[in-house]
Amino acid sequence: MSLSNILGKSNLKRAIKQTKEARTATGEQADELFREAYRNYSATLRSDPNTADALNNWGSALFFQGLTKTGEEAVRLFRTAGEKFSACLIIDPDIPSAAIDWGVALMEEARASGFPPSHSLYDQAREKFFLAEKIQAGSASYNLACIHSLRNEHDECLKYLNAAREYGNLPEPDQIGMDSDLGNVSNTPWFRAFLDTLKSGQRRIELQERDAEEESTDV
Repeated sequence: MSLSNILGKSNLKRAIKQTKEARTATGEQADELFREAYRNYSATLRSDPNTADALNNWGSALFFQGLTKTGEEAVRLFRTAGEKFSACLIIDPDIPSAAIDWGVALMEEARASGFPPSHSLYDQAREKFFLAEKIQAGSASYNLACIHSLRNEHDECLKYLNAAREYGNLPEPDQIGMDSDLGNVSNTPWFRAFLDTLKSGQRRIELQERDAEEESTDV
């Protein structure tokens, strides 16, 4: 491994650590940590311009900083995050998380701009989720369900919730129940039945695990 690659890996490791610290900090301290992280992501790419991992993590950092801002500043950060995810996928088109996070960044850009779910930014987000689905089936099904909920397209929402369940890519039932993106369907009978089924399955698994643990203790 060349010295340039060693330095690049070191800078990337440092940038990821700073991003993690920035997410738990607040105010100017958080912003300074994000700035330091961006400098190290940039240094990583100077060492190796084809480092998809650096671009993916840089995009994530910009996205998380965007969540702490409002208005034009948030829009700029979400848009820049999308540029990093796009560059990442050009280098390595087989990273579903980059496509998913790009789609989520587009949704947040729309929210920060005050656009409704019918806006074209949501169409672009859906395209990114479809791209992630092509890379890895089921990886973005939950995200697609959220877009269809926001647009009051209940049948499509349920279709993708079921797909996410089939591929094992659902959040915990309590998280699903509190997801504001699913607010338009949260009081429907079909959604409550869907959640009840998930919770019943979760309880069954917990009981099986408890019984297995007790059996192993008795041996």
